[in-house]
Amino acid sequence: MGRKRTVAGLAAVVTVAILGAALAQGAAPAGGGSSVLPLLAGLIALAALGVAVLALRRARQSQAELTRFTRSIEMALRELSTRSERDAASIGELNRKIGDEIRELTEAAARAAQPVEPAAPAVAQPQPGPVPAEAAQVVRLPPERPSSEPEAGSHDAVQRALARIVASGEAEVSLQPIISVSQSAAAAFEVHMHVEPGEGGRAVDIRRLAQSVPGVDQTAFEVALVRAAIAAGRRQLGSATERMPFHVAISEALLSSADEVRSIAELAQLHKPLTASLVFSIPAALLSAGGETRQHLDLLTSAGFRLAAENWDGGGSDAAAAARRGVAFVKVAANRLLDRERSRRRGAPGVEIAAAAAEAGLTLVATAVSRDEDAVGLIDLGIDLMVGERFSGPRRIRSAAARQAAMTGT
Repeated sequence: MGRKRTVAGLAAVVTVAILGAALAQGAAPAGGGSSVLPLLAGLIALAALGVAVLALRRARQSQAELTRFTRSIEMALRELSTRSERDAASIGELNRKIGDEIRELTEAAARAAQPVEPAAPAVAQPQPGPVPAEAAQVVRLPPERPSSEPEAGSHDAVQRALARIVASGEAEVSLQPIISVSQSAAAAFEVHMHVEPGEGGRAVDIRRLAQSVPGVDQTAFEVALVRAAIAAGRRQLGSATERMPFHVAISEALLSSADEVRSIAELAQLHKPLTASLVFSIPAALLSAGGETRQHLDLLTSAGFRLAAENWDGGGSDAAAAARRGVAFVKVAANRLLDRERSRRRGAPGVEIAAAAAEAGLTLVATAVSRDEDAVGLIDLGIDLMVGERFSGPRRIRSAAARQAAMTGT
């Protein structure tokens, strides 16, 4: 379009010059008594030529700038495509690893369920020695993973780094997969805030503030985590977050802020897929809260967001009531489901909790799955979704700013 306008301008200038020369020639006396008008026509033509040259030069400069701009866009798109493919490959690699582990666990559960045939009588043989206890287990326990907790000397550094991150609002997240046994892949992700303390300290991933931290406002922490989760979801998985939603832990701290809850609900109105890609994970006790906490929870669910109730220990009537409040997931620790511990003396066994959740249409997520033994027992109970160190710990997802800093070496 710009080039067409430039050519049209040049044509107009040349036309004016030609017309000026023609008029001057026509106005000259027949006897050639005066040469002023032809000279004037020549000057006009020369000026027109100069204007045409300048216009042509400017057009070439504009074309060069447009070419550079186009190339920069192509490079940006190429980088975005490469990054998306790399992120997709990372998620795919994680899913393949999870699939392999699920198959191993399923086979182990099947072997454990097979009846033991009576051994045929045999002649006594000398025993080489006692068999180690771990060798007699059907499933071997995996080696311990390195602890994600910071060392005592680095607590202060972690607190300072966390305070800086929350104050800046630029948080990085780590994702921990919630795996599906039936799909042998990640079905969702728990969101953690990734904290690099520096000073030689070990990085930590914080899902929820269990206690107050000096210099850190808990509401600001949860708001920063929600925003970082939204950004990471769009950047890493795009529309796939609707199939593999991010679970973000919030508490009464965020729910007590009317402005923050309202802004999240308004954002959902502007971006409809957000409600499918984000799940707010709350302590189950908040479902019985009243006042503004209840009002703000209802505001989030009326906007379309789903809830996950943590440390769930309810029966059938409780599960039905929770479903009416917008709860889609209930999270129960593996030890509780396997009846190794109970929150109250007459608490329902794990199999009844699972049955009540299924009857109410709630999806049960087994948490804190740390051993093969846990996973096999949960598979026997028919539980599909699990999360814990047995499968994968949190994995850092770099923010856009961190990626840029890594590329520039700053």
